[in-house]
Amino acid sequence: MGMSTVKDAIYHFPHRYIDYSTLKPINQIKYQDVVTIVATIQQVNQRKTRGGKLSIIEIKIADSTGTIICTWFNQPWLQKQLYPGKEIQISGRVDVYLGKKTISNPEWELFDKESIHTGRIVPVYHLTKGITAKSMRRWIHTIVSKTTPFIEDPLPKSICKRLNLINLSESLNQVHFPDSQKQLQESQNRLAFYELFLLHVRMKFKKATQQNKMGQKLQSNPSWIESLISCIPFSLTNAQTRVIQEIISDIAKTTPMSRLVQGDVGSGKTIVAAIALAVTANNNSQAALMAPTSILAEQHYKTITDLFKLFPMSTDKNNHASSIRLLLGSTTESDRAEISKGLKDGSIKIVIGTHSLIQDTVEFSNLALTIIDEQHRFGVEQRDILRKKGKEPHLMVMTATPIPRSLAMTLYGDLDLSIIDELPPGRQTVETKVVSPIQRDKMYQFVNEQINQGRQAFFIYPLIEESDSLQVKAAVKEHENLQNNIFPTHNVGLLHGRMKSEDKYHQMNNFRNGDLDILVSTTVIEVGVDIPNASIMIIENANRFGLAQLHQLRGRVGRGNQKSYCLLVNEQTNNQLFDTDNSDNERLRIMESTNDGFVLAEKDLLMRGPGDFLGTRQSGFSFQLAKLSDMNLIQLTLTEAERLLENDPQLRMTENSLLADEVTKHIEVNNRERR
Repeated sequence: MGMSTVKDAIYHFPHRYIDYSTLKPINQIKYQDVVTIVATIQQVNQRKTRGGKLSIIEIKIADSTGTIICTWFNQPWLQKQLYPGKEIQISGRVDVYLGKKTISNPEWELFDKESIHTGRIVPVYHLTKGITAKSMRRWIHTIVSKTTPFIEDPLPKSICKRLNLINLSESLNQVHFPDSQKQLQESQNRLAFYELFLLHVRMKFKKATQQNKMGQKLQSNPSWIESLISCIPFSLTNAQTRVIQEIISDIAKTTPMSRLVQGDVGSGKTIVAAIALAVTANNNSQAALMAPTSILAEQHYKTITDLFKLFPMSTDKNNHASSIRLLLGSTTESDRAEISKGLKDGSIKIVIGTHSLIQDTVEFSNLALTIIDEQHRFGVEQRDILRKKGKEPHLMVMTATPIPRSLAMTLYGDLDLSIIDELPPGRQTVETKVVSPIQRDKMYQFVNEQINQGRQAFFIYPLIEESDSLQVKAAVKEHENLQNNIFPTHNVGLLHGRMKSEDKYHQMNNFRNGDLDILVSTTVIEVGVDIPNASIMIIENANRFGLAQLHQLRGRVGRGNQKSYCLLVNEQTNNQLFDTDNSDNERLRIMESTNDGFVLAEKDLLMRGPGDFLGTRQSGFSFQLAKLSDMNLIQLTLTEAERLLENDPQLRMTENSLLADEVTKHIEVNNRERR
């Protein structure tokens, strides 16, 4: 359970509650009522089942209105604790056995005004082996009652007063042992408020600290930027142009840029990154672009080197495409040594790679810009390792997974935000359909027709190999089935994460060059793969994926001029397919209804929570009560954090001293975790 201190126990909140606060006389209780009864024990009996293996304790209790039998199974020790004449409080659900009302395995305690197991809203905690619900409840009650009166509240009194928030001590008491549903709600709201408020203050502090650092100016002439853009063989969208200007403005200052660039699938983030890389190289400085997979890194390398061959670089040949290198885990030792030498002496201006870039052996002469693509695939510590290889380099993080506004305001509050909210002209809208298993033959026929017209198709599977525990299709076996039985006259390739880098590269190249008609893959192709001739995306067991991931996979098609399709195969039965109460099916229906990644992101947050968006940025962002979908509370806490820091930027006022300690403590803990 992760509890080693008193504070851990205090903040080990109940995961649910049982409302036993309804007190009824025995003659008024009904079948299936959840009630509390205060009565006197009249009889206690112990017996065994016929086989003799199960012990049963029965007690007969009575109040002024009637009697009822309560039964416990396999708890023989209760006979020593329950005896006639004692007043007892029983809480549980009323059942019927042999025509008589009874309560089986109820919560109980001898009558006491300070009851914690019955006669109230009772907390239910997550347990670990060897600890009972009663002992956990009793233990936490002792700790909470003895310590919370002495806990100091870091939330400034002025905020509590203005927003009418109860104090920390009271909220902790009430969240564990609430006196009413109203007080429970108020306590949860108060604690959730502080969780979000503290995060906002930390983020604003982090951003202010970064802005006080001194980085490199990467200057550029507007006319030269225009000449770069004019060399691009297609027109930029207004959104791309706007974001490019935001980045150029940022990196021209000594304050290090910290900017998040997000855009929907196919919105053209790579072009934006290429311009920033060109400006850096033209200032005779170095830049690094880190991607989560070798496939994506290789594609970036190809796209950017092709663009640099067109760009009019204003200095020597070292700033041309030849000064860009690719560094992967599969890079040969000789090439790795050559790249390391070039980065160290400054002859290589731009390096594109994977996690290999953050190895200790990689040193830069003058790293001025770091770009992290698909940033949610990396931890904050990995981002920081790359950044520390330069002297306060500018930072640009990119994502093709649209981030809901509420998450952007909280988890990425330390970054400035740029949104590419337009798709390039001519970008195809992908038609999406949910397919049931009985339609599979028809689907195969459609794929065959498309391939005969010169198109290519992806088949995506959730697993590489078959699993005994999961009844889902796997890529390796289905590759054989598709090649041998379904599409014997077509070339079917296979791609997954366990393959060697050179094999993955070979398969992707064959597919890109048209030597393969179908590529069977796992989600390794989720981001960055650009095959304009691929017009069909088949996603098997689509009900196992979240909206964000489905949208990313769908984005691998629709990149050429031809009509494109995404078919979501739902392996559930045909009856389940139209079950409106099934959340899996609801996700698939939403996919059919829209191609807007930002709409899907908001829906995914509401349906599945923030996990898919957090990725490896989860360190330091674990909330117990706050919900990252609660836009109203997020906006309120952000407003209060900004108001506070506007009046006291360094948190030096006496009223804010405890909050300052909390902020500093969180920063120190996170820094230690990253070392």
